[in-house]
Order: sequence, then C-alpha cells, then structure tokens
Amino acid sequence: MPKKILIIDDDADLLEAVSFLIEEAGYTTLLSVDGEIVSKLEEINPDLILIDQNLGSEDGTKLCKAIKENPQTNHFSVLILSGDENILELISACQANGFIKKPFVVKDLIMAIENHTNMA
Repeated sequence: MPKKILIIDDDADLLEAVSFLIEEAGYTTLLSVDGEIVSKLEEINPDLILIDQNLGSEDGTKLCKAIKENPQTNHFSVLILSGDENILELISACQANGFIKKPFVVKDLIMAIENHTNMA
C-alpha cells in the first residue's frame, strides 16, 4: 500500500503540481488549502505531512507547532516547505522533522519524502 502524504498549501496550483510529482513517485496524496484538516490527523493517519510556511492567513510553522505539541498528533512527521533564509531556526522552533527549501528540485523533494517516510 502506498504511503500517504498530506500536503497543506494555500496555493492551489502549487498544491496540484506538488501532488502530481509525489504521486508520480508512487505515493498517495491528500490535499488541503488550510490547517483545518489537522483536526482529522488521527483519522487520516498520514505517513508524512508537508506544510507550506506561508499559508496566507495562517503560519505553517504555528500549525506544525500545534501538531508537535499535541500528544495525540506529535508522532506525525512534518516537513516545512519554505524559502525563508532562517528556515533552520523556524523548524527548530516548531519542532518540525525537517524542511524542503523553496524553490526545490523535484529529486530533492522526492528524496526528502523517501527519507522521512522510511524512518516511520
């Protein structure tokens, strides 16, 4: 059974493009344009969560922190997608498992996903 990747990004075009790339690599994707889906994490049970840092009205790192501070969801692996120069500080503050620097190269995206889903 393919591993499930939850992608949270407010840019619908980027969400679809990233989803396509990830599915081409053999994964199943679940898509969300906002953080409301976090309330269903236990039900969805993704193998990995990709969260864009800038979700328009929401901050992806705050969403990540909420996931990691909740005892019922802190076991989920989270990668932050960001072009911020201070990405290492951001992921440390929100307790993310890693990051994917934007703009990213497709093979680096897939490699990061492989690395973090194989750890689970």
